[in-house]
Amino acid sequence: MAKSVRTFIALPINPEIAPEAYDFLLTRRRQLLSGNWGQRVRWVDPEHFHLTLCFLGQTSTSEIPGLAERLKDELKTLASFSLTLNQPCLFPRPSRAKIVACPASHRSEFKQLVRRVDNACAPLLSQPEPTKSSHSYRAHITLGRIRQKDSTKRPNFPSFHGEAALSVKRVDIIASMPSQETVQHEVLHSIEL
Repeated sequence: MAKSVRTFIALPINPEIAPEAYDFLLTRRRQLLSGNWGQRVRWVDPEHFHLTLCFLGQTSTSEIPGLAERLKDELKTLASFSLTLNQPCLFPRPSRAKIVACPASHRSEFKQLVRRVDNACAPLLSQPEPTKSSHSYRAHITLGRIRQKDSTKRPNFPSFHGEAALSVKRVDIIASMPSQETVQHEVLHSIEL
């Protein structure tokens, strides 16, 4: 492994850990792919669905074991819980959208999880994450990034109904390795709740 890796802390969303949420996201992604938005978005590979809790950026690989221990310590008294995933939308708002995402409803357990993850990550952050310290932070799962060249004449975004439960059972430390074609993720450590 490299001396440093692009690192983030996230809730994994896959068929084994969160089947209802995964199926919900996959279905909405397929519906959007088949419509007017299909070619306007660079879609996230379903294998990489996640909800980011803290983005660390380039992190020395020698720091990862200490981070994993701090996370285990911070999260040891938290129990698993559920969040509600809402329908896809242009995010953060239609007039300034950069991504297509499914927002997650916040609950007190989630806020406590984020606070504890931030505590564990604090030694690696030169300054607090601006999204976490402001009141505008909205948890979401990115389905895709809107291609910038298509930002002026967008078709109407489709309306969807329903919601899904996201079971929060595990927190992962993930290395992200972008390339020209795609992004590869490698789970470095997992902490069960």
